[in-house]
Amino acid sequence: MEDQTDPLHAINFYRIALDEAHEIRTAKTHRSQAICAFMAECRWAVTATPLQNDLNDISTLFNFLRYEPLHAKIRFHNHIFAAKPGMENLRSALQAVCLRGSKEIIASILPSRTEHFETWSPQPEPRNKRAGRSGV
Repeated sequence: MEDQTDPLHAINFYRIALDEAHEIRTAKTHRSQAICAFMAECRWAVTATPLQNDLNDISTLFNFLRYEPLHAKIRFHNHIFAAKPGMENLRSALQAVCLRGSKEIIASILPSRTEHFETWSPQPEPRNKRAGRSGV
Protein backbone atom coordinates (compact mmCIF):
# COMPACT_ATOMS: atom_id res chain seq x y z
CA MET A 1 0.00 0.00 0.00
CA GLU A 2 1.13 3.54 -0.65
CA ASP A 3 2.70 5.48 2.19
CA GLN A 4 -0.14 7.22 4.05
CA THR A 5 2.32 9.72 5.56
CA ASP A 6 2.62 11.72 2.33
CA PRO A 7 1.47 15.37 2.52
CA LEU A 8 -1.86 14.76 0.74
CA HIS A 9 -2.95 12.20 3.31
CA ALA A 10 -2.23 14.70 6.09
CA ILE A 11 -4.88 17.12 4.72
CA ASN A 12 -8.47 16.92 5.88
CA PHE A 13 -10.25 17.92 2.67
CA TYR A 14 -13.68 19.48 2.72
CA ARG A 15 -14.83 17.50 -0.32
CA ILE A 16 -13.40 14.76 -2.50
CA ALA A 17 -15.18 14.21 -5.81
CA LEU A 18 -14.01 10.97 -7.35
CA ASP A 19 -14.79 10.88 -11.08
CA GLU A 20 -14.79 7.48 -12.78
CA ALA A 21 -15.24 5.99 -9.31
CA HIS A 22 -15.59 2.47 -10.70
CA GLU A 23 -11.78 2.55 -11.12
CA ILE A 24 -11.44 1.79 -7.38
CA ARG A 25 -13.73 -1.26 -7.54
CA THR A 26 -10.99 -3.69 -6.46
CA ALA A 27 -10.45 -3.01 -2.77
CA LYS A 28 -7.05 -4.72 -2.61
CA THR A 29 -5.31 -2.42 -5.12
CA HIS A 30 -2.92 0.26 -3.92
CA ARG A 31 -4.94 2.89 -5.80
CA SER A 32 -8.18 1.95 -4.09
CA GLN A 33 -6.60 1.79 -0.63
CA ALA A 34 -4.84 5.13 -1.07
CA ILE A 35 -7.97 6.90 -2.31
CA CYS A 36 -10.13 5.45 0.46
CA ALA A 37 -7.57 6.58 3.05
CA PHE A 38 -7.97 10.29 2.26
CA MET A 39 -9.71 12.30 4.96
CA ALA A 40 -12.70 14.41 3.91
CA GLU A 41 -15.88 15.92 5.29
CA CYS A 42 -17.85 15.10 2.11
CA ARG A 43 -17.25 12.42 -0.48
CA TRP A 44 -18.77 12.13 -3.93
CA ALA A 45 -18.31 9.16 -6.24
CA VAL A 46 -19.27 9.71 -9.88
CA THR A 47 -19.63 6.72 -12.17
CA ALA A 48 -21.94 5.52 -14.88
CA THR A 49 -20.98 1.89 -14.14
CA PRO A 50 -20.92 1.25 -10.38
CA LEU A 51 -21.19 -2.48 -10.98
CA GLN A 52 -18.85 -4.14 -13.46
CA ASN A 53 -17.92 -7.59 -12.15
CA ASP A 54 -19.91 -8.40 -9.03
CA LEU A 55 -21.52 -6.81 -5.97
CA ASN A 56 -18.14 -6.40 -4.29
CA ASP A 57 -17.52 -3.50 -6.72
CA ILE A 58 -20.23 -1.56 -4.89
CA SER A 59 -18.76 -2.55 -1.53
CA THR A 60 -15.61 -0.58 -2.34
CA LEU A 61 -17.68 2.48 -3.30
CA PHE A 62 -19.52 2.30 0.04
CA ASN A 63 -16.12 2.11 1.74
CA PHE A 64 -14.92 5.23 -0.09
CA LEU A 65 -18.16 7.06 0.78
CA ARG A 66 -17.94 5.90 4.42
CA TYR A 67 -21.59 4.90 4.12
CA GLU A 68 -22.69 3.23 7.36
CA PRO A 69 -23.32 0.40 7.93
CA LEU A 70 -22.07 -0.87 4.57
CA HIS A 71 -18.65 0.83 4.58
CA ALA A 72 -16.86 -2.17 6.10
CA LYS A 73 -16.50 -5.27 3.92
CA ILE A 74 -17.72 -7.64 6.64
CA ARG A 75 -20.80 -5.50 7.29
CA PHE A 76 -21.51 -5.29 3.55
CA HIS A 77 -21.29 -9.07 3.36
CA ASN A 78 -23.57 -9.55 6.38
CA HIS A 79 -26.23 -7.07 5.16
CA ILE A 80 -26.19 -8.01 1.47
CA PHE A 81 -24.95 -11.58 0.97
CA ALA A 82 -25.83 -13.26 4.27
CA ALA A 83 -29.12 -11.50 5.04
CA LYS A 84 -32.38 -12.92 3.72
CA PRO A 85 -33.57 -9.52 2.38
CA GLY A 86 -30.08 -8.79 1.02
CA MET A 87 -31.11 -7.41 -2.36
CA GLU A 88 -33.75 -5.22 -0.73
CA ASN A 89 -31.09 -3.92 1.69
CA LEU A 90 -28.84 -3.09 -1.25
CA ARG A 91 -31.67 -1.46 -3.18
CA SER A 92 -32.51 0.75 -0.17
CA ALA A 93 -28.88 1.74 0.35
CA LEU A 94 -28.42 2.60 -3.32
CA GLN A 95 -31.58 4.73 -3.32
CA ALA A 96 -30.19 6.62 -0.32
CA VAL A 97 -26.85 7.49 -1.93
CA CYS A 98 -27.43 7.57 -5.69
CA LEU A 99 -28.65 10.25 -8.04
CA ARG A 100 -29.83 8.54 -11.19
CA GLY A 101 -31.00 10.03 -14.45
CA SER A 102 -29.92 12.14 -17.39
CA LYS A 103 -27.64 15.14 -17.03
CA GLU A 104 -30.67 17.43 -17.30
CA ILE A 105 -32.52 15.65 -14.50
CA ILE A 106 -29.47 15.62 -12.22
CA ALA A 107 -28.77 19.31 -12.98
CA SER A 108 -32.31 20.20 -11.91
CA ILE A 109 -31.78 18.46 -8.54
CA LEU A 110 -28.38 19.92 -7.65
CA PRO A 111 -27.85 23.50 -6.43
CA SER A 112 -26.67 26.00 -9.00
CA ARG A 113 -22.96 26.09 -9.70
CA THR A 114 -20.83 28.90 -8.34
CA GLU A 115 -17.27 29.53 -9.34
CA HIS A 116 -14.57 31.42 -7.51
CA PHE A 117 -11.31 32.32 -9.18
CA GLU A 118 -8.17 33.67 -7.60
CA THR A 119 -5.13 34.82 -9.46
CA TRP A 120 -1.65 34.24 -8.25
CA SER A 121 1.52 35.78 -9.53
CA PRO A 122 4.80 34.24 -8.48
CA GLN A 123 7.17 36.69 -6.92
CA PRO A 124 10.69 36.83 -8.37
CA GLU A 125 13.24 34.99 -6.27
CA PRO A 126 15.75 37.23 -4.48
CA ARG A 127 19.07 37.42 -6.31
CA ASN A 128 21.07 35.98 -3.39
CA LYS A 129 19.02 32.73 -3.55
CA ARG A 130 19.50 32.39 -7.31
CA ALA A 131 23.24 32.92 -7.08
CA GLY A 132 23.68 29.95 -4.70
CA ARG A 133 22.20 27.39 -7.11
CA SER A 134 24.33 25.11 -9.19
CA GLY A 135 23.42 23.27 -12.35
CA VAL A 136 20.62 25.68 -13.31
